[in-house]
Amino acid sequence: MQAIVLIGIPGSGKSTYCREVLWETHLRLSRDQLKTRRRLAGLLAAAIDTQTPFAHDATNVTRAEREPTIAAAKRAGYEVVGLFFESKIEPCLARNAARAGRARVPDAGVRGRRNELELPTLAEGFDALRFVRIEGGRFVESPWRAEPGERGAAGGVGRGP
Repeated sequence: MQAIVLIGIPGSGKSTYCREVLWETHLRLSRDQLKTRRRLAGLLAAAIDTQTPFAHDATNVTRAEREPTIAAAKRAGYEVVGLFFESKIEPCLARNAARAGRARVPDAGVRGRRNELELPTLAEGFDALRFVRIEGGRFVESPWRAEPGERGAAGGVGRGP
C-alpha cells in the first residue's frame, strides 16, 4: 500500500494534482474538505485499518506537520512517498488569486507558509521523494535532487531538474 504526503505552499497545485492524478487510486485526506482535525485523524485511521492507499493533501511544509502521517503509515507497513510541489511565490500567489470564496488564502498566509517551508528528506521516513512542477498547464514529475538546506530553483526552496 502507498501513502503519499503532498508538500507545498498554497497555490502550488496539490489539490488539483489529487483531483487530476490520484483521484482513482488514492483516498484524499484533506482537512480543507473534512473541516476538523478529528475527522481527518478518523479517516486516516480508517484508511490504515483497511490498507487503503491514501494521499494526505495539506501544505505539510514543516517536518513536524509531516511526522504524524509518515509515522502512522510506516507503522502500518505503507510505502511512503513525498511529493514536493514547486513553491515559487509569484506563480503560487497568481493561482491562489484565481480561487473563489473560502478556497482563496490571504496573500500573507501564502507568504507565511512559504517562509516556514522545510525541505523534505528521506531521513524523515519517506521511501521516495519526487519533485512536481506545473509546466504548460500540466503536472511534470521528476526525481528529487535537493540536499538538506539547499535553497534555490523552486522559488527559494527545493530543486527539481
